[in-house]
Amino acid sequence: MKKIVLKVCIMCCKCKSCIMTTISKFYGVVSITMDAEKSTVTVVGNVDAVLIVNALRKKKRPAEVVSVGEPDKEKKEEKKPEPSKPLPSCCTACKAVVVWYDEPNPFDLVWGIGNGTTGLASSCSVRGVIMKKIVLKVSIMCGKCKSCIMTTISKFHGVVSITMDAEKSTATVVGDVDAVLIVKALRKKKRPAEVVSVGEPDKEKKEEKKPEPSKPLPSCCTACKAVVVWYDEPNPCSIL
Repeated sequence: MKKIVLKVCIMCCKCKSCIMTTISKFYGVVSITMDAEKSTVTVVGNVDAVLIVNALRKKKRPAEVVSVGEPDKEKKEEKKPEPSKPLPSCCTACKAVVVWYDEPNPFDLVWGIGNGTTGLASSCSVRGVIMKKIVLKVSIMCGKCKSCIMTTISKFHGVVSITMDAEKSTATVVGDVDAVLIVKALRKKKRPAEVVSVGEPDKEKKEEKKPEPSKPLPSCCTACKAVVVWYDEPNPCSIL
């Protein structure tokens, strides 16, 4: 069970309905809570945050992971929700044609009016927390796995530090970077990855402990080695 907080763009009732419908299709979702004033969606359940963000972006709904953690165990006294401001039935963003850019900033949108004209009608930026501490669950079987993961993550602009833990099979990334784009890049490299937690980096620097000597990794593993199977086809020119 996870508690996933996403930063989304909620401009009208149509935006809200589209986001709710897209998230509710995922198996394992227990609850969905939307906050139009803060432009956030809180999802509780056994579901992958990367898949949710990808689905929202395919629907032209900009989304970003704010935090991933365990759900609240203690149930506080339920307060009556304050009446929120009514949203309009539709906004200019829902009527516009969205041009999506993955780099350098996936949340810079150029809106064009639906009559075929192009231009900067409006812009929407949903950047939330700037500096983040992202913990990813990865598979580190050998030195080649570790090198590939480090190289892939280091290519992203905004990464401040990368810490690998082969025993726990985790990679901790600190910087101004999108966790979803990192996971997608690792999966393209055939490196299974999953978001464990996303939050603010540690401000207080504790006394640095000397790292314990870890077990040496092999130079290569079966996952990195390609197995080639050669099939000799029969000679088509054989004479009977």
